[in-house]
Amino acid sequence: MRVPVFAPADAAFALLLLSVLVLVAVRDLVPMDPGSGRVNPNRANAERLANVPGMDPAMAEAIVRFREEHGHFRRLSDLERIPEIGSTHLRKIRPYLTVEEETWPTR
Repeated sequence: MRVPVFAPADAAFALLLLSVLVLVAVRDLVPMDPGSGRVNPNRANAERLANVPGMDPAMAEAIVRFREEHGHFRRLSDLERIPEIGSTHLRKIRPYLTVEEETWPTR
C-alpha cells in the first residue's frame, strides 16, 4: 500500500488558505449574518452598525438611541426620521441594511 505524499507546495498553499480564512473571519470582512449578510438596525448594537460601510459611530449610536425611544423600524425609510441620517445618507447605507426578520428553512 502506497501512502500519498503532499508536495511542499501543497502544504504551503493549504497553510496560506487557512491563514486567509482566519484573518477574514477575525476582521469581520465577510458578513457572518445568515441570509443576505445585511445588518438589521432593529437587532444590531452600535458597534455592529458602525461597521456598516458609510456609517460612523455617531450615526450608529443615533440609530440605537432612536430605536430605544421609538421602537423598531418597520421599513428602512423610517431611518430618515433620524436627524443624523436623512434621505441622502440613507441611500448610501441602504444596500447594507435590512429590516426583514431572518427565516430558517423548516423540514
